Amino acid sequence: MSKLDKDLEKVEKIKKRRGGIEQFNNRLTPEERKAHAAKAGKASVVARRKRKELREELLALLSEGKEQERICTALIKEAQEGNTKAFEIIRDTIGEKPKDKVDLTANIESLKNIQSLVQSLNDDKEDEDEDDE
Repeated sequence: MSKLDKDLEKVEKIKKRRGGIEQFNNRLTPEERKAHAAKAGKASVVARRKRKELREELLALLSEGKEQERICTALIKEAQEGNTKAFEIIRDTIGEKPKDKVDLTANIESLKNIQSLVQSLNDDKEDEDEDDE
């Protein structure tokens, strides 16, 4: 059993044990739900603030050229040793991410073909209507 399967199994057990968040919320009065929502909102603000501070600290450290160079070198070394995640990070960072590269010219050409097909169908329909009259 993979780690993901084990984690999913744990989540399902926790859900069953807790009876689901909906059942929990249904047992609360509107005032209690409001209090819980306020508490969750405050916790969310704190978590966002911590993530922002961490991001700012990382950016400050990375702005020093040596740190960024060491990280890039370590990432390349990991990719060379077969770490596919490191390879994906490098690929995505240099702009070669498959999802990001979309050939819009093919889409535009397809759209033009569809438009011309619709136009020719409309022309044929108009010709048929004129013949019927």
